Amino acid sequence: MKNKHFSQRLTNFGIRRILKSLDFIISLLILLFLLLTSSNTLLKINKEFVDTSIHIAVSLAALIIAAFSILVSFSNREFVTFLKELKIYDKILFLFEWNIYVAIITVMVGVLINYFIASSLIYVIYIFLFVYMICSILSLVSFITYFGLRKGEFEEINKPKEKFQNPDD
Repeated sequence: MKNKHFSQRLTNFGIRRILKSLDFIISLLILLFLLLTSSNTLLKINKEFVDTSIHIAVSLAALIIAAFSILVSFSNREFVTFLKELKIYDKILFLFEWNIYVAIITVMVGVLINYFIASSLIYVIYIFLFVYMICSILSLVSFITYFGLRKGEFEEINKPKEKFQNPDD
């Protein structure tokens, strides 16, 4: 089995797809709105916000890993084979991997702001990353729900056909 690296999965999923995604666009719009309505206060680094958002990012990363583990463990061989035949299995795994990396990068930039570089530009980037992380995770939750519904349909279609027995017999 060929082991694909993150960069290969990113290319297969599509960088443009990420940049055109609703969660990315919403994050940009929220940042733009914040910059236009409160640019003076937004550019002042708020250490409490950074500290709190780092904790939130770490907690959400842990939840993503747990959800990913549950999803993989509940996927039986037939379903995984079906997803691979549709060429979407790697894309599904990538969604989780991407969200973990976004959360980790968010934490790293927050630590950078708190302890090394307290730049307004980096702070604005951090706010975007945090908002994007939240929007992306909400999108992932919607996907997990969709995935669960489809898995249920797959199981229903592929369950062994049992002969109907009349309870009166």
